[in-house]
Amino acid sequence: TYVGFVTTETQNDRVQEALNNGANFVLNKPFKDEELREKLGAIANKISSKPIIFKPITLEGLTTVVRETLKEVPFRLVEKELTSADLSKENLLALYRSEITKALTAVAVLDLPALTMMGAGALGMQPADVKPMLETESPTEDIQNQAADFLGRAATAMRAEKPGELSMLKQSLVSKDFAKLQELLRHNRGQAYFKLDIPGYGSGRMGFLLV
Repeated sequence: TYVGFVTTETQNDRVQEALNNGANFVLNKPFKDEELREKLGAIANKISSKPIIFKPITLEGLTTVVRETLKEVPFRLVEKELTSADLSKENLLALYRSEITKALTAVAVLDLPALTMMGAGALGMQPADVKPMLETESPTEDIQNQAADFLGRAATAMRAEKPGELSMLKQSLVSKDFAKLQELLRHNRGQAYFKLDIPGYGSGRMGFLLV
């Protein structure tokens, strides 16, 4: 979001404070129409030169799916950048296809902490029973299945450029160094990354990418 100020404020320290905190311009009243056009034109040029990144899922959409999965378990979900360094040794990778083109369209990745927390939360497990699995990175098969079900339900909240639902093809655990995963993190048509916190459990990371 680009922000500019049209103001009667002329004190240099206040104007500089606005610019230092992200304002794209500060225009003092009174001003000429041409001055405003020039400022807005400069912003338009910045926007047109940036590639459009399409998010396969919104924070609101994913929050709804997480809430439906965890039921009464409290959680906090925020958008947060994700790199390969943020992932665990193994991660749950899901593949999605378009119901229109039938082609592979998107992927989702849950690190082991997020997998364990989503699966354990869906089963209503107590923190004391979850923490040992988080520490040893060894979720049970039941927990893995619940996490996979969550990724399947996430398809209903995901979207691509063309209208139509996505459906999950398959899911499996892959190494952090899995070549395809590393390539997708570097090059994709759009991404949405999140950090999940569950009180008493811990924190985990997840991401959704268009291929």
